[in-house]
Amino acid sequence: MTDPALLAAGQQAAAEWGMALGLEARFSGLLSNLNGIEAQISSVLKSDKLDEAQKQRLQAVLDDIKALKERITEMAKNHPTLEDAEAIQGEVIELTKKASEVAQEIIEEVKETQESEKTEESEESENKD
Repeated sequence: MTDPALLAAGQQAAAEWGMALGLEARFSGLLSNLNGIEAQISSVLKSDKLDEAQKQRLQAVLDDIKALKERITEMAKNHPTLEDAEAIQGEVIELTKKASEVAQEIIEEVKETQESEKTEESEESENKD
């Protein structure tokens, strides 16, 4: 006959192990998302169409991403709880929104700059004619 206490202990251990694996996967997913955003912003940052102010704004977002990645990595090492994972996930979502907004603003600024340069060029060519 199997001791009920052993069954309960085994079930508890399995539940805790499952929770730990789930949290590990969750933190890994968050880091993966941040790495993707970081790569995209780094790529945009290399563009020669950006002015210094735009580069600084993108660099600030990159710095925030790096800091959050460090916090996630550290948190994952210290046996996080489900509440910890949910809290940090909320921060990742907010930072993702912020990065998207900054990138969209910069894209619009670059488009406006290009359009005004085209307008100036066409006006200059009309004046020469």
